[in-house]
Amino acid sequence: MPKQLTIVVASVAALLLTWMVVFRGPETAAPPPANPVSPGETTATAEQRVSALADEYVRDYFDHFPEQALIWGAPDPDPARLTDNALESRARWQILQQDLLAKLTEIDLAILSDPAVIITANLLRNQLQ
Repeated sequence: MPKQLTIVVASVAALLLTWMVVFRGPETAAPPPANPVSPGETTATAEQRVSALADEYVRDYFDHFPEQALIWGAPDPDPARLTDNALESRARWQILQQDLLAKLTEIDLAILSDPAVIITANLLRNQLQ
């Protein structure tokens, strides 16, 4: 029995090592910020800008998708409105998303220290991309 156990453990170790070599991604460092931080920007101002952008996105999202505001229990939803799926409305939403993403990329996310703000920034970037 010990010989079989040794063979199984060695096989699993070999498979794990092979998997690590084959599927190991390239070493990636954090990408440099798209736009360097302005000399006057501090961690606090960057965090405030991220929070303001997140608030703006949620406000615009519920304005564009009013039934979602009702579903998610947002304050003062308008139950009489539904999403406008006209091409012009969809184009306005895409432009708004692009503008918010451009504002987010102006912020140096590398200087953020609050984990909640870092998660917010990453979620926001994911939604906008």
